[in-house]
Amino acid sequence: VYRNTDLDRDTEETALTVQASLDLGPVTVRSISGWSDFASLRIGDEDFSEAAQNTLELDTISESISQEFQIVSNGSGPLQYVFGVYYFNENASEDFIFVTVPTGAIFSFLQEVDTDSYAAFGQVDYALTDQFKIVLGARYTVDDKRFRYRTPSTDMVPDVDTMRSDDVVTWRASAEFSPTPDNLLYATVSTGFRSGGANNNVAAQQNYGIQKITAYEIGSKNTFDNGRGVANLSAFYNDLQDILANTFVPFGPTQVVARSNAGTARAYGAELEFSYEFFDDFNLYGS
Repeated sequence: VYRNTDLDRDTEETALTVQASLDLGPVTVRSISGWSDFASLRIGDEDFSEAAQNTLELDTISESISQEFQIVSNGSGPLQYVFGVYYFNENASEDFIFVTVPTGAIFSFLQEVDTDSYAAFGQVDYALTDQFKIVLGARYTVDDKRFRYRTPSTDMVPDVDTMRSDDVVTWRASAEFSPTPDNLLYATVSTGFRSGGANNNVAAQQNYGIQKITAYEIGSKNTFDNGRGVANLSAFYNDLQDILANTFVPFGPTQVVARSNAGTARAYGAELEFSYEFFDDFNLYGS
């Protein structure tokens, strides 16, 4: 690969998190607040050749806030729980500037996405015996997105100005068995999703839907030799539906990326991790 344009990336992010909690005896009320300001400027050679042909500049900015409130159980009884609500807001934009160097021709557009996400969630852990526990959790999420696509000739009235809203219920169920204080066996099933969205006006399909996953996992977590050793083993199987995939779509002198729901996928495997403290200054880790 040849390049005759200096690659440059300048990224800056400022983030702030504030947590506060209030102990009310039976429960603790917790607040988690977040704020982030992100900017990234990327300049690169887009023809991948010796020719001084094409350059691309991507200017991305994003500002987001989040707020979460939780009610968490106190005490050491068989019933433990957490309930909460969550809000997230992000305003993001990206300037795309594609330059044909020999002629000086410029192809550019601006994409803007405003996101509001709301959720309510809860999880209950219940110990049926000293050795056996079940965990049940659920979350209801609403994602609202507004997408705008502008070119220099349509700055006042965007080519695309569309909204999308998704509401999804996700859940988790698991069982845990501890034959000894040093050994845990578990099995869990959980679901999740990635939000849908919109492409710009060059895509064959402007809007795309959510990607869903059902994840299965079984495993064992173990300590031995008075806690000096750890050995954990797990096997997982992930079933993905409506996976989000990128497609290159011709547009003017270049190509742009359009996203669509492509189909299904399966991912499965196993993980092993271990560690052992031979003496105070020597530890062995592996995975």
